[in-house]
Amino acid sequence: MDTLILGNGNRARNTLIPALKEIEGEIFIHGRDSEKVEAFCKATGCSHLSSLRNLPKSISRLCIAIPSNEAYEYLLRIDDKFSKNIVLFLDTPFFGGFRNVKLLKLQNKFKKTLVTEDWISKPVFSIVKKISQDENLGDLNEITFQNSGFSYHSLAISRKIYRRALSFGYKKGNNYFFNFSGKKMKIINPKDYDNCSTIFKFQRGVVKDISGSYETPKKGEIIIQRTLEEKKITYTYTTTETRDIEIQSIAHSIKTELNHYENIEKILSLKIKFVNQEEDYSFIDGAYDSLVFAILNRLNIFFDICFNKTSVALKLLKSYGKSK
Repeated sequence: MDTLILGNGNRARNTLIPALKEIEGEIFIHGRDSEKVEAFCKATGCSHLSSLRNLPKSISRLCIAIPSNEAYEYLLRIDDKFSKNIVLFLDTPFFGGFRNVKLLKLQNKFKKTLVTEDWISKPVFSIVKKISQDENLGDLNEITFQNSGFSYHSLAISRKIYRRALSFGYKKGNNYFFNFSGKKMKIINPKDYDNCSTIFKFQRGVVKDISGSYETPKKGEIIIQRTLEEKKITYTYTTTETRDIEIQSIAHSIKTELNHYENIEKILSLKIKFVNQEEDYSFIDGAYDSLVFAILNRLNIFFDICFNKTSVALKLLKSYGKSK
């Protein structure tokens, strides 16, 4: 399974290519400036594809690494005889502006249309789930991204974890607050990935994923930390009774100039997405989550009507995407 990347900027270099090199297949690059693409391919070990009119039959993935408002016209150039066999991955955010809603129409052109949301399969979320089950912590009621959240990424993973549609959200200052039919999530800014935490409040305890300096857990708290070696990332947890218990160690062969845990975790998350080992994060999901923040950043408040794990806004986006 080969991959075509549309774009030759930092997103392609620092995230998409390292993730794709963790799996088998050739990587092709297409961009506007042939000379720059040639140089980029030489530096990254990829192959230059000069035209979108006649694609190699081996290409089964297409990753967009240019702004979504620029992608639409490029994608229309691809003949249906190729696109019907290709899974399209559009980059986040889905909406560069409301006019990009037309991208939903591409669902009818490609085999499958997904979004390269690179947080959903970050290892720590499955680790938190395992700890909560092992320690019998009960239902999760609140998630706080304390200097660790990034708008639609935080909303995407929260919707997946809660398995509920968003009821309402509001913005206060630079912070965001959400309610999922009683379950809560908040994003406290500014972001600082070297000194941040994500706090999961359960019925019978708290799991706190932290970066930065060591933190002593309080009663009822479980602290998760990670150590990043050259080719391995290791997760440990500490309670008031035990310290530095290893829960998972992930070996990798990722080569990146940004050897930071946040970047490594995003690449590992994308690897899982590209080998089809995660629940699909569809065009509708990507459109919804970026739409929520587009409205919040303009009006400071968002409401939706929820029913049967979906909502009116999600239904409207689905209907528009299916229309001719």
